[in-house]
Amino acid sequence: MQIFLAEFYQHADKYPYGIAVRRYPNPRMLTIHLNVEQFPDVERWSLVIGDCIHCLRSTLDHLIYSIAINVSGRNPPPDDTRLSYPIERAQFWHLGVLQDHGPFMAKFTQLQPDARPEWKGLRLLALLQDLDNIDKHRTLNVMVAAPQSMVFSFHLIGSTGVAYHPSYDNITTNFGPLEPGAEMVRIVEPEPIPDVEVRWRQTVVPLISHAPATDGRDRTGAIDLLQALSDEVKFVISALLAFL
Repeated sequence: MQIFLAEFYQHADKYPYGIAVRRYPNPRMLTIHLNVEQFPDVERWSLVIGDCIHCLRSTLDHLIYSIAINVSGRNPPPDDTRLSYPIERAQFWHLGVLQDHGPFMAKFTQLQPDARPEWKGLRLLALLQDLDNIDKHRTLNVMVAAPQSMVFSFHLIGSTGVAYHPSYDNITTNFGPLEPGAEMVRIVEPEPIPDVEVRWRQTVVPLISHAPATDGRDRTGAIDLLQALSDEVKFVISALLAFL
């Protein structure tokens, strides 16, 4: 995860994003488009994020193996070839000898995705398993989008310091997945728009595509999601620490 964060912030520090303003025969309309000098290497980020996901999933499997050693007093433990961390109740047979340990099973059942609070409409451990399964067969779908933190202003050309304020009701912004040249902002005013200079600042962040959350959202910021998944794995470890 630290590799991904370092690369993302290094890319963001370069601020390789500019804008291009487009005027139309219709003088009441103006659009702003993304101009990218250096688009991020999302294919590499997909691989790096996939490694992060797999490491988190493997951590849970190693946890179960270590607990089985402690509970059984044997190394390797019984049923060692099938031991893993099951993320659905139908797969509890992967717990091997631990299925007969009452206190462990009582705690473990409380850690299943359907027993844990959702994070932004997502059941984190279930999502962790889904993303890890996807990554086994293809790279994760990592895309780039602009967050809701665009800052822009308009100034009349030829009139230093004089601002132009289009009505917010007439501004349409695009916060979806972006590509070079994508339309970021569209302004349609009731009166002709004068010649303006656009001053712009934004941060572009990567998103991970996933199955729809309970609110219908099918993509989440990669940094926030990786942190949430990491925190959930840490919570599971702390909850089962007494059995190590």
